[in-house]
Amino acid sequence: MLYLNCLRSAQGDRNIALQKVREKYWDSFNRKDLHFFLGTTLAFQDIGPNPFTIVGVFPIPHKPVDLFDRS
Repeated sequence: MLYLNCLRSAQGDRNIALQKVREKYWDSFNRKDLHFFLGTTLAFQDIGPNPFTIVGVFPIPHKPVDLFDRS
């Protein structure tokens, strides 16, 4: 969905859309814990030894930790 939204905002220019996706993953998601939702699809169920694919990404923001907080 991220790629499709970026492609729409780039008026169909694939290179700009790919650049926007890269920026999102390298800049925005770099400061968050990424949780990947895995699932299977019928098309790949019997093809390989591991039919799982990434279905979605859920970014969770980091909480700042104060190692010296005594409270």
